[in-house]
Amino acid sequence: MIEVAGGIPLPPLPNSSAYYQAVTTAASADPRLSWGTFENTPTTGDFNDCTIAAAGHMTQLWTANIGGELKFSDGDVSAAYKHFVGDDTKKDLKMRDVLEYWRTVGIGSHKIQAYGQIQNQNVKQIKYSISLLGGCYIGLGLPSALFDQHTDPTAVQGGKWGSTPNPPDGDYAPNPENGHTIAAVGFDDDSLSFVTWGKQIQMTWQFLKTYMDEAWGLVSPDWVSSGWGKSPSGFDLTGLGFALEAVQRIPI
Repeated sequence: MIEVAGGIPLPPLPNSSAYYQAVTTAASADPRLSWGTFENTPTTGDFNDCTIAAAGHMTQLWTANIGGELKFSDGDVSAAYKHFVGDDTKKDLKMRDVLEYWRTVGIGSHKIQAYGQIQNQNVKQIKYSISLLGGCYIGLGLPSALFDQHTDPTAVQGGKWGSTPNPPDGDYAPNPENGHTIAAVGFDDDSLSFVTWGKQIQMTWQFLKTYMDEAWGLVSPDWVSSGWGKSPSGFDLTGLGFALEAVQRIPI
């Protein structure tokens, strides 16, 4: 048995998680609360700021679920990005560097409290990270084929990335030159729901395992209701820290 803390076991893993519905609901009432691109798009984006944009999407998810969605401005995201790159707006960032900046300095005046690495290929850890911590911060090495169809990659395969050769090679091989950070915001038995380039789409678990580079679970005060003192998953901020440590102990 894996314990969260003090003999309290991890709760059962649900079959699905759809915390993203809070953002969908808010956006239906006010389109300004839809997922932001933060000037990061696959074809016309001004910045290679996907690491910061994904932080913005995580924050949208957390705050929408505790009753008051916060959406970073493009200025919030570009200021954090330019802290690292100056005027070189085509430079990529390392996820861990962004996480440490987010923890110590903050993005848009918001900080996370802690972060911990999720084991590569460990789908259970990713699902628990979403279920308990309100999301998972994931890095991918996307295949060149995803960008070779002269269309928006989020529309490829109907918005559910999945079909790849086995083994993946050529233009379907994982490509570190196509490194990309996403915010994972939900799941079911078949697929992972995530936000990228301002859109929410899906990928199969096999696609994730083929192209995943790294993943991180995050502990944020933005996932804790100021009125109730707990997250939608039932933990206070200290408990979320223990939950992250427990999630990291889950075997494949």
